[in-house]
Amino acid sequence: MPVTIEKCRNGYVVTQNNKILSVFEDNETEWGHLESFNRLLYFITERFGMLGSKHDEKRIRINIENED
Repeated sequence: MPVTIEKCRNGYVVTQNNKILSVFEDNETEWGHLESFNRLLYFITERFGMLGSKHDEKRIRINIENED
């Protein structure tokens, strides 16, 4: 069954068959929009079984990094 991801004013809503599966709301910090998108990406990775283990030779990693 298809999953729909919609961008809202303050985050993202994930639905399936018109039922809300999850909401990723931006918090009120300077980087809240990045944190909510990070959580959304983690949710998608988990939903499709692509998390892997830290012991896997290759795996998908999702991070928010500083450019210092």
